[in-house]
Amino acid sequence: MENSFFIKEIHSNFPDFPLKSAEKLGEGMMSTALLVNDEWVFRFAKNEKASSDLNKEIRVLPQLKKLVTIAVPEFEFTGRQENGLLFVGYRLLPGELLKEDAVLKMNIGQKKRLASQLAQFIKEVQSFPIKKAFNLGVEKWELNDFYKKIYEEAVDELFPHLDHRLAQYISSRFEGFLNNPVFVSSCQVFLHGDLSPDHFLIDPDTGDLTGIIDFGDLSVSDPDHEFIYILEDGGENFTRKVLKEMRYPDIENCIQKISYFVTFSHIRYALEGNRQGKTDWIEEAAEEIRQEMKNRS
Repeated sequence: MENSFFIKEIHSNFPDFPLKSAEKLGEGMMSTALLVNDEWVFRFAKNEKASSDLNKEIRVLPQLKKLVTIAVPEFEFTGRQENGLLFVGYRLLPGELLKEDAVLKMNIGQKKRLASQLAQFIKEVQSFPIKKAFNLGVEKWELNDFYKKIYEEAVDELFPHLDHRLAQYISSRFEGFLNNPVFVSSCQVFLHGDLSPDHFLIDPDTGDLTGIIDFGDLSVSDPDHEFIYILEDGGENFTRKVLKEMRYPDIENCIQKISYFVTFSHIRYALEGNRQGKTDWIEEAAEEIRQEMKNRS
């Protein structure tokens, strides 16, 4: 979608806003972000789910901001696109966004520093009162029920397109998680839900974590699920550092559990690709799982 569409939406909702420049900052499955006047970020929902998630952020972030010590988006503009979907505007947060593979390229000192600050952020997020979260419309996410459904969908929608060996491995992963009572957690906490490095802002001079963005996946769920993208994009050693900072009692068992979530993340991506007719998404996910199979053999 051209920038002119988004510029028109900003003008339509906020005619007095002095819009001087605009460039695409990023785009994902759920939203498109525009950098405006080099100091504002305007984020546009791409579908009803993204709009609903954005509405959740609008309600929750002002309350969460009081508990965290790094910057999070503060929405100063809230508008509706012509199609009825929400969009928001907030001042550009301090720091530079990392890339997905940035943590893997860090030296030992940088990883230790980030692990400590990330652990602190996660603990601050987990301190958000559950009752308040529910009152603000945040939903509880029952992982076992959710992944049982994903497994059924994978069998019906994906397995016909996969070779037998790959399908068999995927089945073993789902059954290994769902049939192990050790992985069932009675603890439920408030989660960011999407802690991938490309949502981290870092001070380029000091290396300090300065901000976190993209809170659309806020939920109340199993605390171990917060580490899915930390493991996927940061690797096992970095994830161990974060867990150690958080004083996890059984780090290796937790790493094993999170590794199942990473497998399931690839499956969810493949399912979405299948539904949108994007065969490259399916192949990308399948290749990730093939590599995972190779590493585990």
